[in-house]
Amino acid sequence: MAITQAQKTIGFDAIFFFGVLHHVDEKFRINVLQESMRTSKPNGVICFFEPNHNGIKLAKEHEPSHPEAADPSLYTRRINVSIEKKEGSFFDCFIFQKDTI
Repeated sequence: MAITQAQKTIGFDAIFFFGVLHHVDEKFRINVLQESMRTSKPNGVICFFEPNHNGIKLAKEHEPSHPEAADPSLYTRRINVSIEKKEGSFFDCFIFQKDTI
């Protein structure tokens, strides 16, 4: 099926996830990233804010069964995307930019 120019421009400029990926079952995390790639524009940006070690430690003080941190970049092996990571005190930001080759 051919994709028209109009279909290429439909989608989101940016998609943000704030502290949700580590709550998704690990076997489905790749699907979250793949669907984000599918529904974003060709030059779209996808941002995952995920708790780092300090954030998880704080969460576990209030909820000991809180899930461990997730690294979204582990799920990009077969996806053409560039990744930038910004580290924070309690959350890290993973910025994915679609590679437009």
